[in-house]
Amino acid sequence: MDKEYYLLDGDERTGPFTYRELVQKGMDVHTQLSTPLSDKWQYASEMPEFIEYFKSQGIFFPTGDNLANFGIKAGAFIIDFLLLSIPLDILFVKMGWMHIPQNGELFEMPPQSEMLQLQLCFSVVFLIYNTTLELSGLKGSLGKKMCRLIVVDIDGQKLSFIQALGRNLGALFSLIILSGLPFLTMLFNEHRQNWYDSLAKTYVVKTN
Repeated sequence: MDKEYYLLDGDERTGPFTYRELVQKGMDVHTQLSTPLSDKWQYASEMPEFIEYFKSQGIFFPTGDNLANFGIKAGAFIIDFLLLSIPLDILFVKMGWMHIPQNGELFEMPPQSEMLQLQLCFSVVFLIYNTTLELSGLKGSLGKKMCRLIVVDIDGQKLSFIQALGRNLGALFSLIILSGLPFLTMLFNEHRQNWYDSLAKTYVVKTN
């Protein structure tokens, strides 16, 4: 006999329903269930038997098993950095902001005013690129997509605009102002979060 569940609908206890019947009703992470053997209400998202159902809905709860480690996050970052920096470098050369050494010339750093222009341009593109893609159905950048990673909130769902913008402002600050050193904070965090993920309450998780 299939396991049965009671469903909390407002203040009313309804059911019992089988797993299949609950899935057909279209549960969400806030659906509360109990069983005939227990009067205790639990969120469906906390019950192991419904994890695969939520994954099929694109919801990946951050757990100890699926949190992305430093290596795979670094790989995704490198891919994104190349995807952004190569087209921007070509653009900067065409605009005369950068000069490619030729015929044995030594490379020289651009003047400070032009360096500030380069950094400002990169910063704007970085923020738009990452924030927009994290708010999209991809739930992450192209680099993360290639590494099978997504960025989610505590409920395993897509970020809000404030969360996406906040975490990427933090990432940009770490990259440009602090030379990338704060990225190492995830090595000392039990949830493998960088400091800006902790503040924004966001998580980078593996989807496979």
